[in-house]
Formats: sequence, structure tokens, C-alpha cells
Amino acid sequence: MRLAPFIQNAVMIAEADAPTREVALRMMLRKLRASIPDLEVESVLKDILIREQESSTGIGKGVAIPHATVPEGLDSTAIAAATLKEPIDFNSVDRKKVSLIIMILSPAGMADEHLRMLARVARICSRDAILSEIIEAKDEDALREAFLAADEKCVG
Repeated sequence: MRLAPFIQNAVMIAEADAPTREVALRMMLRKLRASIPDLEVESVLKDILIREQESSTGIGKGVAIPHATVPEGLDSTAIAAATLKEPIDFNSVDRKKVSLIIMILSPAGMADEHLRMLARVARICSRDAILSEIIEAKDEDALREAFLAADEKCVG
């Protein structure tokens, strides 16, 4: 599965000022709601935070991939990505603070696509040079281009 079709319409936030995980996630969800009017921000936030309590989506290397399936208000998988001005605690597996958050929301009933998207994002973020290019993006356009280039470099 390629990211490019999803990245074209994804919400990109560069150098976000978010002092906590909850603030960052709420900001990302509110930005997503601009293009998905039926998205229930607080309900999805609650689901994501419950998921985070069960097991952190901080995968290491300064990256978190919070994700959820959304029972209503979403017709296709949606992505929001944010780089942060200052890294925040995300209970990551390597105990490092997070500088990049990639949120994936999928409609209920699309579990296969959701899992393939998670795997694709994790594969891209496992490559240090590519990850550095993404984290160093200084504006939304550069962030989108970095993801598109990463998707192209990680074919397969």
C-alpha cells in the first residue's frame, strides 16, 4: 500500500506548539475536522487516549503513530501528521520524547487497510535518513513533500 494517495489530502502541521500529548492530538483532530465535518473530535480523542493507556503508540526514534477506527463520520482513511517545536512525552518504547506524530483514522470495517497503513508508516519511519528529512521539514508543504519522497523511496 502506498501513502501518496492519502498524503495528498492529509493534514500537515509543521513545528506545532503542543506541550502535551493530549493537546497535540486534539489540535490534529480539529484540523482534520475542517475537511471531515462529521468527525467527532472529543469522541475520537477519547478512543485514542484509551488506546494510549493500554499501550503507547510511541514506536521509538521520536515517532508516535496514534490510530483509531472511527464508527461514523469517516468515509475513507484519513491521516494527519505533525512535527513539534519541542518534543513531548508519549510513553514511547525507547523512552525518547516524540517530535513527529502521524495519526491514522480509518472507518469501521476497513481493518485490513488500517493495518496496511500502519505497517507502511512504521516501515517509512524505521529508516533513519528518511525520518530525519520528515522531522526537519519547516512548513506544511515541505512536510508533505518529505512524506511523498519517503513513500517513493520505500516502495514495497
